[in-house]
Amino acid sequence: MRKTMLFVAACLMSLAASAQVLEVASMHKLPIPAQAEMKVAGVSPDGDYILLTSGSNKGLQRYDLESQTLTTITDAAGAGYNVQVSNNGQEVVYRETTIDRNNLRQNKVVRLNMYNQRQNVVARNQRDMKHMTTSDNLTTVSI
Repeated sequence: MRKTMLFVAACLMSLAASAQVLEVASMHKLPIPAQAEMKVAGVSPDGDYILLTSGSNKGLQRYDLESQTLTTITDAAGAGYNVQVSNNGQEVVYRETTIDRNNLRQNKVVRLNMYNQRQNVVARNQRDMKHMTTSDNLTTVSI
C-alpha cells in the first residue's frame, strides 16, 4: 500500500510540474483557400505564417497570415512530418520520403530558405532517421 501511494504521489508531482496555463485572447477562423491542405504542420516563431500539409504529410504549404496568401513549398511525400522552422523563421527543414526499388523507405532532409528559395540537402537517403532539430545556422539529424 505504501509503495502504491508513493508511486501515485510521484506521478502527480511530475504532472503538476509539467502543467501549463494558456490564456486565449481571441479566436477566429482563418480564410484558408479551399485548395489548401488542412493539417497544421508548424508555426513560425513570430506567428507570421503557418505551415500546412495533407493528412498523410504529403507536401508543405506556407500560409501568410497578414497577406492571406498560400505558397507551395514542396510536394514531397513526408514533408509535413516533424517540420522544423529556424529561430528567425526564414528557413524550414523538412524530410522527403521515397520508396526505393526494394520497397525500403528512404528519408532525405532538406533545408530551404523561404525568401531566396535556396535548398541545401542536409542528409541524403537515410533508412533509420530518428529525429532532426534546427536552429538558425545548424541542423542536426539523429540516425
